[in-house]
Amino acid sequence: MHLHRPGRLRLEYDPPEPYLLLVKGEWLIFLDKELEQTTYIPVEKTPAFFLTQSNIKLSGNLDITHFESGNGVVRIGLAWRGEEDAGDVTLIFSDSPLTLRKWRAYDVQGGETHTTLINPEYGVSLSGGLFEFEEPSPESNN
Repeated sequence: MHLHRPGRLRLEYDPPEPYLLLVKGEWLIFLDKELEQTTYIPVEKTPAFFLTQSNIKLSGNLDITHFESGNGVVRIGLAWRGEEDAGDVTLIFSDSPLTLRKWRAYDVQGGETHTTLINPEYGVSLSGGLFEFEEPSPESNN
């Protein structure tokens, strides 16, 4: 996972998972390499919107659905007000210092995606090419 705030995220799964998620500007691009299918979703309707903001605010169009703190962990559930089809997300932080460690995204069909940050590196210079995307050409597979 590579994150450059504001507005850029690249999440590429290791094989055998064929998925690439890319946020660039206003779009979340979901690429299923196996199916050769690309889906564009307005990023503001996804949990990635929260992560890619310059300044993260727990206000505005967000509702805090639950909050718990204890045993060195803080959990915050968030949902987008008026966007029932956007799903919701639970952010999990270590509390000393307050550091994002994990999140769980839930879609409206009941699917869950768990993402854990292991040994994250902060302040690393990232190439702008990480966030570029060119639609795969069907001819390239012939």
